[in-house]
This record gives sequence, structure tokens and C-alpha cells, in this order.
Amino acid sequence: MKKVSVVLVLLAMTIGLSLVSCGGGGSTPADLEKNLWTYVQKGDYEKAIKYWADISVDGDTKDQMKAMTTMFAEKMKNSMEEKGGLKEFNIVKETISEDGESATVDVALTYGDGSTDEQSNKYVKVDGKWRKDSAGK
Repeated sequence: MKKVSVVLVLLAMTIGLSLVSCGGGGSTPADLEKNLWTYVQKGDYEKAIKYWADISVDGDTKDQMKAMTTMFAEKMKNSMEEKGGLKEFNIVKETISEDGESATVDVALTYGDGSTDEQSNKYVKVDGKWRKDSAGK
């Protein structure tokens, strides 16, 4: 029984470390937003899109989420390429609600063609971790 417990603890630690190393855990919504746009700058749209998707599902829903992630990643890639790629991003403001369960992060984007865009993205806490609120944009 002790062997099983030790193996489960090691497995949980490995999974936890891999999530942190991938930027999936971010300590604040602004951290997640920075990670997301860093992946976009690097051209890793699949990882960027995962911030919008709830990956804690299973079965058929998980397969559907993977398909949607791939589709959205391709759309993001095409959109970024049309604008000459993402040259620069700046977190303008992070606003966390009084209850600490939701937040908004405003970001300014500058593209390779010189155009700019500002976005306001919503985050919610799920099981104590900040996640992009895919329903809230």
C-alpha cells in the first residue's frame, strides 16, 4: 500500500510540475495573459489557444475540445500572419474582483504591419487556479 501511495504522490508531482513548466498554472491572470501572448509571438498557437479552452474534460468532449483547439489555433495563426505577426504586447491593467474569483486583463497588441489592437480578457478561478473565461471572451 505504501508503494502505491508513493507512486501516486510522484505521479501527481510530475503532472503538477509539467503544468507549471508549460505556464498552465500562472499565479495571476496577468501572468497567464503574458504566457498566452508569448506563445503567440513564438508562433505556438496550439499552446496559446489552450488558455481559452477548458482542458479538464474527458471522453468525447475532450476529443471535441482538441478539434476546436486545432481549428482556433489555425484561425489565430492566419489572423496574425495577415497582420505581419505579433511584434509586441503590453499588459495595460489587471483588475481582480473584490471576491477574488474573477478578473479582467487589458492588453495592448502591436502587429508587424504597424497596426494596434486593445483587448480586455476575462479570467475566473477554477479549483483555486486562474483560467481564461472562454464564455466571457
